[in-house]
Amino acid sequence: MLDPRHVLFAHTGGGDLVGFLFGYPDRLAQEKPAAVLKTYASGLRGVGHLLADQYHRRARRWGMMR
Repeated sequence: MLDPRHVLFAHTGGGDLVGFLFGYPDRLAQEKPAAVLKTYASGLRGVGHLLADQYHRRARRWGMMR
């Protein structure tokens, strides 16, 4: 049921997982399409922020305004 576009993973250059993010389209949005950033976590400082920024940029490209 998860749309893979709303799941992000961050890896080191060596392939180790250092962060993840899960989001989903807000199906209850009334006026404009929206995305919900549900959960993110990271093992390195700043990775969560980078994942959230990437997710918000993608959501805007998909036409999700909130």
